[in-house]
Amino acid sequence: AIYLHDTPKRSLFGNKNRALSSGCVRVEKSDELATILLQEAGWTDSKKQKVLSSRKTTSANIQSDNPVYLYYVTAWVNEGKTHTLPDIYGYDVTPNLKYVNWDTIRKYVQ
Repeated sequence: AIYLHDTPKRSLFGNKNRALSSGCVRVEKSDELATILLQEAGWTDSKKQKVLSSRKTTSANIQSDNPVYLYYVTAWVNEGKTHTLPDIYGYDVTPNLKYVNWDTIRKYVQ
């Protein structure tokens, strides 16, 4: 299970380092996500607003499976510029360069 939630500290979404959680996932557009999922459970917008106003943890019976894909990336190229972030989870692997065909790579890099 994944615990997806909003945060009262909305300013955190503007931080460069957002690895401040203990395993759950902050959702920037949580209200939009909740609306989509709760419609599936038969909730109206007024019911959603009433439950939100109560500030009580509430369950909803969502019928279908909704896959969640988490995209973890520490390096990417945008407009020809390379960007990197620290690998805070230790997922990056140093490739075994012994098996790299450098002649093939040179064709594409030059």
